[in-house]
Amino acid sequence: MYYLSILIDHRKYQTVKLLTTNEAANQSNAFVPSFVVEWDNRSTKPVMSIAHEAMLIHHGGFDLDRSINWASLQVVQAGQELTISLSEAATDTPTTTPDLAGIGDFRFDNEASHWQCIVQNSFRAAHLEVLIRATIGGQDYEGKLQLHIVPKQQIFDVVMDFGSEASQLVCHGRNSSTNFRRMPIVENLLDYYYSDLKNKPLHQQTADRELYRSAFFVKKKESVFDPTDVPGKNGEEELINLLTIKDDTDKLIEQYELVSNLKLAHLGAYNFTIKFKSPQTNAFRALEQNATDAVVRLQQAVINYFLQTALEAIRRNTREDQPVYLAIKLLVPNVFGQHKIAQIIYGTQVGLQQIADKNPDFNLKGVEVSTLSESDASFLGYKVARDSEARYRGSYLEPGKRYLVIDVGKGTTDFSILQLHPETKQLASLYRSGFIGAGNVLSYAFIDTVLTAVLGTNTDQRQNIMYKIVKSSDTSTKIRFMEAIEQLKIAYKSQNSYAKIDTFIIDREALIRRINDPNEDALDPILSLLEDIHKQQGSIQDESQIITDTVNKLADRIHRQIEQSGAFRDPDTQEIKVVKLILTGRGFLFEPFRNAIVNVFNKEVERVEDLKKICLQGAFNSDAINYGSNLVGFPESYQLYGKQGRQSKQIDKGNGVLIDVPFYKRVMGMVGGLNEALNSYSEDHTVLISDLQSKTNEPKALPHIKTEEEDFLIRGKQFNDFDKASKVISICGLDYRKHTIEKGPINIFYTGDDFLIRNAKNASSLQLEPKYVQTTQLVVQTLFPFVELTSQHEIPVQSLDAEEGI
Repeated sequence: MYYLSILIDHRKYQTVKLLTTNEAANQSNAFVPSFVVEWDNRSTKPVMSIAHEAMLIHHGGFDLDRSINWASLQVVQAGQELTISLSEAATDTPTTTPDLAGIGDFRFDNEASHWQCIVQNSFRAAHLEVLIRATIGGQDYEGKLQLHIVPKQQIFDVVMDFGSEASQLVCHGRNSSTNFRRMPIVENLLDYYYSDLKNKPLHQQTADRELYRSAFFVKKKESVFDPTDVPGKNGEEELINLLTIKDDTDKLIEQYELVSNLKLAHLGAYNFTIKFKSPQTNAFRALEQNATDAVVRLQQAVINYFLQTALEAIRRNTREDQPVYLAIKLLVPNVFGQHKIAQIIYGTQVGLQQIADKNPDFNLKGVEVSTLSESDASFLGYKVARDSEARYRGSYLEPGKRYLVIDVGKGTTDFSILQLHPETKQLASLYRSGFIGAGNVLSYAFIDTVLTAVLGTNTDQRQNIMYKIVKSSDTSTKIRFMEAIEQLKIAYKSQNSYAKIDTFIIDREALIRRINDPNEDALDPILSLLEDIHKQQGSIQDESQIITDTVNKLADRIHRQIEQSGAFRDPDTQEIKVVKLILTGRGFLFEPFRNAIVNVFNKEVERVEDLKKICLQGAFNSDAINYGSNLVGFPESYQLYGKQGRQSKQIDKGNGVLIDVPFYKRVMGMVGGLNEALNSYSEDHTVLISDLQSKTNEPKALPHIKTEEEDFLIRGKQFNDFDKASKVISICGLDYRKHTIEKGPINIFYTGDDFLIRNAKNASSLQLEPKYVQTTQLVVQTLFPFVELTSQHEIPVQSLDAEEGI
C-alpha cells in the first residue's frame, strides 16, 4: 500500500490510500472520503492540488518511498469521474510538471509549489469521483475520493460541541444573511420527536435554552438500537433516549444506567452489561454487549441523532427540491487519540449516508466531516473577535508570533500553542495537549472538603464513605448531590469568606452514624447539610485547603506541561516566545482557578466573556489549522527514565531538531513576581464575543513556501536516533507506545487515520496502549460519583492523587 497527500480546495490535506488493483477490487465498498467544495459556476476554481515535493509513501518502510515522475502525469475525464495517473520517478529529484491542456470541465496549472486541478465554469455535474492511479515497479495502485462541487446556497455548515457538561450545535446556511445562532436542541427534539414530553421537567434542560445537558440513560435489558434511526423511534425499548423526565428518575434507574459523561465514557469507567431484545434488533448483532465496548457506537448514535435533528430543521426551513450538502465540524478534546478521531469521522460520514438513504425527504446529497481541537477552535473564536475589532488594520495576530490558549471545560483541560506563519500566513498548532480533569475535578475538591469536615482526615473512613456513595447511593440522590455541589462552587468566593462546616452540624456523632448506616443512603444526611449551608451562607470554607491545593495543582500541571513543551520559551535565553495567553472555557468562571493560572504564567493574559460559545464561533472561521487535516498533533520523541518516567531535558522534534528544555523547578525559580496588571483582568483585555455572521471557506492563495507542517503531511518526519527501550514517541501530549519498531532511524507518517512508525524496511501502526488513560488521568475525580469501581482503594482521598505526578 502507498499513500499520497492531496490538498483539497486550498484548505484541507487528505491522505489517499493507494491499494493494488486487486486489493481495491476486493474492497469495492470501502470508505471513500467525501468533501464539499463551494463553487460559483460563473468562475473557475482550484479544487484539488498535489505538492511538487509530495511523495508516494510506502506502508512497509521508507526505503520503498518513491518520488513522482511529474512528466508522466496524465488526466482523463469520463463523465463524473476524473482519473489522475502518476508514476514513480527514476531519481529522488521531482521532475517539472508538464503543461497539460484543458480536459473536459477542467484545466490544469503548474503553480510554483503545487500541481492544480481547476474546475471550469462549464462543469455542471456537482459530484466528481476522483480516481488516483500510480504505477510503481510495474504494479498498478489506485485510491478514491469524492468531491461535491456546489454553490454556497446548497451548503449548510454544522458545528457540534459534544461537551462533557452540555452539548451545543450550530446549523447555518452558508448563503444565509441571518446571524450565527445556536440551535435550541431540546426544543427541537420536543417539536420533532418527543412531543409527548412537552412541558415536563427534563434532565437535559438547562437555564440556557441553547444547551443540551449531557445526561444519558442507557437501557440495560430488552433494548433496541439502530444509530441511524429517528431519535426515540423505539419508545421505551430505545437503548438511549435523548430526553428523559426528571420526575421519572426513580423509575428510570430500575431499568437504566446513567452515563453522566458519554464523551469520556470510552475510558472504561462504566462496566455494566447491555442485554438487547434480540441480535436482530441492534447494530451490534449480538444478544449482549459490555458498555465499555459499546460506548463508541453510543457516542456515534448521539452525534447521528443531533445531526438528524439539524437535517430536520433544514428540511422544514428550505424549499422541497433544495439539494442539501453538509459541511460538519465536530469539536474534540485533545485527549482523543488519532485512531479515535478517525473512528468519529468515518462513523459520522457513513451514518449520514445511511440516514440519507432512509430519509429521502432530507434531500441530503453529500457531506464532509472534519474535526477540530476544542482549544484550537477557542483560539479561532478569539481571533474572529479580535480581527473584527481590527478590521481596518488587518489581522490582529502578528505573523511569526506564538499564542497560548487554555480551554478549561467541565471534563477536560485543553491547551494549544499556535503560530501564524510569517510568510504563508498558515496557522499551525505547534503544541497541543490536555488531560482528563477540569471543572469536575474542582467539584470533587468540594466533595472531599465536605467529607473531611464531617468525617475527619482518616483515609480509610473517607475512602469507605466515598466508595459507599459510588456503589450504593440512589442515582436520583446522586444527581441532586452534584447539583448541590455545583451551587456551592458557583457561589464560592475565597477560602475565608464563610463559616466552617462544623458550624452547621448539630450532632456530629448522629450524622456520622447515619452516613455509615448500611440501611441508609450515605448522601441523604450529607445532602441535607449542603442544602442548609447553601441556604445560610451560599458556599463553604476551604478549611482543609483541599480546594486551594486542587486549584494550584491543576494550574501547576498546565504550566509544567506547557513549559516542558519546548514551544513556550527559548531554551537558551529563557525568553518567552508566547506573546498572548488566552483563557477560554467555563472552568474559568471559578475565580480562584482563573487567578491561579494568571499567577503561574509570566505573560499578558486575555480572556473572553462568552466562555462556552467561543469555540463554535471559531469553528465557523475560514482559517484552517494544520491545513484542516484532522491531525491531532505533530510527533516528538522523549527520553525515558526507567520504564515509564519521561525526561524533560531534551525533546527530539524530528528532522534533526533537538531542543533543550529546562527542568521545571529551575524554570519555576526563574519566574518572579508578576506585574499587578497580570493579577487582574482589565477592561482592555476583555473580549466580548457577539453573534457574528458565518464566514465561508473562501480560498486563499497557495503558499509558495513549504512549511514544516505541510512537509510533515506530505513526507512524514524523520527521527535519526530512536530506541524503543529508552525513548517514546509522543503526540498531542499522549505517549504512543504500541508498535513493533525497536530502533531508528525512523520516519513517522500520518495516514489520515493513524500514524505509521517506519524504519527502512518495516512499519508498524503507532497507537496508544489500551486503557492508557486510567493510569495517567483524573478519571475518578472527573466522573465521581457516577464512575464504576471495584475497590474502595480506587478512590483518591485528596482532590488530586499524588501518584498522577501533578
